[in-house]
Amino acid sequence: MSRKVFSLKDIQLLADYYSRVGTPETWALFQTILSFYTSGQNLNNKEPIDTLEILKALEKSGLAPENQEQSRTWLSSLRKRLNRELFKIISQQGNPSEIIIGADYRFIQMLEN
Repeated sequence: MSRKVFSLKDIQLLADYYSRVGTPETWALFQTILSFYTSGQNLNNKEPIDTLEILKALEKSGLAPENQEQSRTWLSSLRKRLNRELFKIISQQGNPSEIIIGADYRFIQMLEN
Protein backbone atom coordinates (compact mmCIF):
# COMPACT_ATOMS: atom_id res chain seq x y z
CA MET A 1 0.00 0.00 0.00
CA SER A 2 1.24 3.47 -0.81
CA ARG A 3 0.12 6.94 0.07
CA LYS A 4 -1.35 9.15 -2.62
CA VAL A 5 -0.06 12.66 -3.05
CA PHE A 6 -2.39 15.45 -1.95
CA SER A 7 -2.05 19.14 -1.28
CA LEU A 8 -3.65 21.94 0.67
CA LYS A 9 -5.47 22.83 -2.55
CA ASP A 10 -7.11 19.37 -2.51
CA ILE A 11 -8.23 20.00 1.07
CA GLN A 12 -9.61 23.42 0.11
CA LEU A 13 -11.51 21.94 -2.84
CA LEU A 14 -12.99 19.36 -0.46
CA ALA A 15 -13.88 22.17 1.96
CA ASP A 16 -15.74 24.02 -0.79
CA TYR A 17 -17.85 20.95 -1.52
CA TYR A 18 -18.24 19.79 2.08
CA SER A 19 -19.41 23.23 3.26
CA ARG A 20 -22.60 22.62 1.26
CA VAL A 21 -23.30 19.03 2.35
CA GLY A 22 -21.82 18.57 5.83
CA THR A 23 -23.73 18.83 9.07
CA PRO A 24 -23.08 22.01 11.09
CA GLU A 25 -21.18 20.15 13.83
CA THR A 26 -18.91 18.18 11.52
CA TRP A 27 -18.37 21.21 9.27
CA ALA A 28 -17.24 23.16 12.35
CA LEU A 29 -14.70 20.42 13.14
CA PHE A 30 -13.50 20.38 9.51
CA GLN A 31 -13.02 24.18 9.55
CA THR A 32 -11.28 24.04 12.90
CA ILE A 33 -8.79 21.43 11.72
CA LEU A 34 -8.23 23.36 8.49
CA SER A 35 -7.43 26.48 10.54
CA PHE A 36 -4.31 24.72 11.87
CA TYR A 37 -2.87 24.55 8.34
CA THR A 38 -0.98 27.35 6.61
CA SER A 39 -0.46 28.08 2.95
CA GLY A 40 2.65 26.42 1.54
CA GLN A 41 2.93 24.00 4.45
CA ASN A 42 4.39 20.57 3.72
CA LEU A 43 1.53 18.24 4.60
CA ASN A 44 3.86 15.26 5.05
CA ASN A 45 5.61 17.00 7.96
CA LYS A 46 2.49 18.34 9.68
CA GLU A 47 2.64 17.78 13.41
CA PRO A 48 -0.36 16.13 15.11
CA ILE A 49 -2.90 18.70 16.29
CA ASP A 50 -3.40 18.92 20.05
CA THR A 51 -6.93 17.84 20.97
CA LEU A 52 -7.14 20.52 23.66
CA GLU A 53 -6.42 23.20 21.04
CA ILE A 54 -9.17 21.79 18.83
CA LEU A 55 -11.60 21.72 21.75
CA LYS A 56 -10.76 25.35 22.62
CA ALA A 57 -11.29 26.45 19.02
CA LEU A 58 -14.60 24.58 18.78
CA GLU A 59 -15.77 26.13 22.04
CA LYS A 60 -15.00 29.61 20.66
CA SER A 61 -17.22 28.78 17.69
CA GLY A 62 -20.05 27.77 20.04
CA LEU A 63 -19.65 24.01 19.80
CA ALA A 64 -18.73 22.10 22.96
CA PRO A 65 -19.67 18.87 24.72
CA GLU A 66 -22.29 19.03 27.44
CA ASN A 67 -20.00 17.19 29.85
CA GLN A 68 -16.46 18.63 29.90
CA GLU A 69 -15.10 15.44 31.51
CA GLN A 70 -16.04 13.55 28.36
CA SER A 71 -14.65 16.14 25.93
CA ARG A 72 -12.02 13.89 24.31
CA THR A 73 -14.57 11.10 23.80
CA TRP A 74 -17.01 13.62 22.35
CA LEU A 75 -14.33 14.97 19.99
CA SER A 76 -13.40 11.46 18.87
CA SER A 77 -17.05 10.67 18.14
CA LEU A 78 -17.38 13.91 16.18
CA ARG A 79 -14.27 12.99 14.14
CA LYS A 80 -15.78 9.58 13.37
CA ARG A 81 -19.02 11.23 12.21
CA LEU A 82 -17.03 13.59 10.02
CA ASN A 83 -15.11 10.68 8.49
CA ARG A 84 -18.34 8.81 7.76
CA GLU A 85 -19.58 11.87 5.88
CA LEU A 86 -16.27 12.22 4.02
CA PHE A 87 -16.40 8.53 3.03
CA LYS A 88 -19.96 9.00 1.79
CA ILE A 89 -19.08 11.89 -0.49
CA ILE A 90 -16.20 9.95 -2.08
CA SER A 91 -18.84 8.00 -4.02
CA GLN A 92 -20.54 11.28 -4.96
CA GLN A 93 -17.26 12.54 -6.46
CA GLY A 94 -17.13 15.31 -3.86
CA ASN A 95 -13.94 13.94 -2.30
CA PRO A 96 -11.84 12.70 -5.25
CA SER A 97 -8.58 12.83 -3.26
CA GLU A 98 -10.14 10.53 -0.62
CA ILE A 99 -9.15 12.77 2.27
CA ILE A 100 -10.20 11.87 5.81
CA ILE A 101 -9.21 12.95 9.32
CA GLY A 102 -6.60 10.80 11.06
CA ALA A 103 -6.62 9.83 14.72
CA ASP A 104 -4.14 12.67 15.36
CA TYR A 105 -6.57 15.17 13.74
CA ARG A 106 -4.47 15.72 10.62
CA PHE A 107 -5.85 15.48 7.10
CA ILE A 108 -4.74 12.18 5.60
CA GLN A 109 -5.63 10.12 2.58
CA MET A 110 -7.00 6.64 2.51
CA LEU A 111 -4.40 4.14 1.40
CA GLU A 112 -4.44 2.62 -2.07
CA ASN A 113 -4.56 -1.12 -2.50
